[in-house]
Amino acid sequence: MSKEIEVEELETSSETKKEKVIYKELPLKKKLYLIQSKIKVPKGQQGYGYKYRNTTDILQKLKLLMKQLGVFITLSDDVVEAGGHCFIKATASIHDINTNESIMATGMARDGIEKKGMDAAQLTGASSTYARKYALGGLLLIDDSKDPDDK
Repeated sequence: MSKEIEVEELETSSETKKEKVIYKELPLKKKLYLIQSKIKVPKGQQGYGYKYRNTTDILQKLKLLMKQLGVFITLSDDVVEAGGHCFIKATASIHDINTNESIMATGMARDGIEKKGMDAAQLTGASSTYARKYALGGLLLIDDSKDPDDK
């Protein structure tokens, strides 16, 4: 049974009013809008002289929202060539469990040629991770601007 919770009506003209909404019955675009407006993923990792977020951080923050909304996320990679270089093209897709609708975004990262201490598989994996993070960031509108709540 779907849980009813109060949310602000998404399409209001002059005044904001509240109504009971069953999340799982919303169209996928409204579900994605809710995720984009609610998700906060602080930069919880630190290394190489800066703070950053990774794919795991983003997915952990999504789990409860995905369950409430009846959606799931898939990530996939393709190798593409452009200008004589190989790139990993990652696709992040959100799927509605009830309607089979989906919305996707992509992110790209150049496949590394050489980095001290890393073999070819590790370089490709690092490029995949980077591209997936940016595909998720694009889909969920996660930006790298300073969050006023971060202290």
